[in-house]
Amino acid sequence: MKPAKYLLLVLFFLLSIILFTRAPQVLAATSPSLTDSSGYSVLGGAAVTNTGTTTTNGAVGVSPGTSITGTATLTAGGGIQSNNASAIAAQADTVSVFGALDAGANADANCIGGIYPSGTDLTTISPLGPGVYCSAGSFLLTGNLTLSGTTGVWVFKTVSTLITSAGSSVTGGDPCNVWWRIGSAATLGTTTSFIGNIVTADVADTTALQTGATLNGRVLAQASATVTLDTNTITGPTCTASTTTTSTTSTALAPVDYTSAPNPPCPPIPVGIVAPNIIESRRVDTNSIFLSWGPYSGTDRFIVRYGPTNGNWLYNTDVTGFSTTLGNLPSDTPFWVQVAARNDCQIGEYGESRLVGGSSPMLPNTGNGSLVSNTPWYLYALVFSGVSVFLVLVQRRH
Repeated sequence: MKPAKYLLLVLFFLLSIILFTRAPQVLAATSPSLTDSSGYSVLGGAAVTNTGTTTTNGAVGVSPGTSITGTATLTAGGGIQSNNASAIAAQADTVSVFGALDAGANADANCIGGIYPSGTDLTTISPLGPGVYCSAGSFLLTGNLTLSGTTGVWVFKTVSTLITSAGSSVTGGDPCNVWWRIGSAATLGTTTSFIGNIVTADVADTTALQTGATLNGRVLAQASATVTLDTNTITGPTCTASTTTTSTTSTALAPVDYTSAPNPPCPPIPVGIVAPNIIESRRVDTNSIFLSWGPYSGTDRFIVRYGPTNGNWLYNTDVTGFSTTLGNLPSDTPFWVQVAARNDCQIGEYGESRLVGGSSPMLPNTGNGSLVSNTPWYLYALVFSGVSVFLVLVQRRH
């Protein structure tokens, strides 16, 4: 074979490597912001039932249903809330949280390992690092699931159920940032030791914590769902927002009835305070963005909300002052941001949304399939060297 033809074959092979070795780029999982549901340990939709001595450090509530039974042996640190203003607001927040677990970085396109077959036992794929894990039907747990590390976000999503065997457990991770988005209902087997936030769909099914199961987290069930308890202990997690940096949850703003509030009632945002707009933003490092707003007068208290797409506000944080740094963000990913004035009982009008934190020349990562090739530099060098040799040979033949 002539040298020129041989080099052409080599060049074709190397170019094929470059075109077909572009590793997919996946966004890290993100925690939804809890607002009105943050104070709840258990929220049912149709009903909540309890058997035996159960203790929760947060509220136990139901909405739009009104039935909570077994309260004589139920100790709820946040009280019993039966379809009142608090429970109604918490149910609305649960719907938003469920949607956020399917959106943005949590979309099925970012499921690590693809979508697992129905009935996959999480014990068999443990340990698991932060990310989004999806099942085509149900997830099972027959032993221990280890979550690697104490930082990051874990999102587990099922089309149908989550079922744990007796004595199963989840260890590691941060309970504030572990999420179980369940398509129908969850069953925690007897004496299961579990962590994270269980959020179930709006279906007529029952999420059950069987005898002696413990949960470091919460159960939030949508309107048609029932939650049953049986001699359980539900603690934490307590996840608060920082005044200067981000958090995966937000501080709740309880609705205030000005006609019956204590004297003096919380005043509304003063008339004349306009929506604040962002005047400066810059990337501090790969995971942090600084921003400021103003000039401003009339208040120094604000709420900043932000998310990966405009209108998909996954996070918010309270700020005293006129600037903040948003941290713990996906690496080199711009975020949409809005700012509003606030006080203890009201949020004012949000200013114009802005895309901040761009890292030129990289484009925003929108999930699988980067627009920037991840081919190692040496493959490009090989191609360019081959092209050079080929041109020299062609020139000599002439």
